[in-house]
Amino acid sequence: MKRWVLITVLVGMVAWVMYDTFRAQEDSYVIIDQGEEAGEDLETGLSPGDQAPNFELETMSGETIRLSDYRGERVILNFWATWCHRAVQKCLICRRFMKMQKRM
Repeated sequence: MKRWVLITVLVGMVAWVMYDTFRAQEDSYVIIDQGEEAGEDLETGLSPGDQAPNFELETMSGETIRLSDYRGERVILNFWATWCHRAVQKCLICRRFMKMQKRM
């Protein structure tokens, strides 16, 4: 009998911790006003044929590169984080794609 009480209490505690964790995650969401209600017409993105805006990034070695340095070449820009498993997988796919492009 004591064993069943202990199991029931443990299951209840685990359920409570899981509920509390997921509820805390829901509360952390923030809704950002994009200005649509204020009547602002926000234009985003580029249309086919538009030139991408120039920007600078610092490489891991500290070198500064610009998008304009690669004018006339194909550029794939992939932002990722080491903690994101799907992003790391996508990097591997990009690496295979680059090798395939070099062969052509």
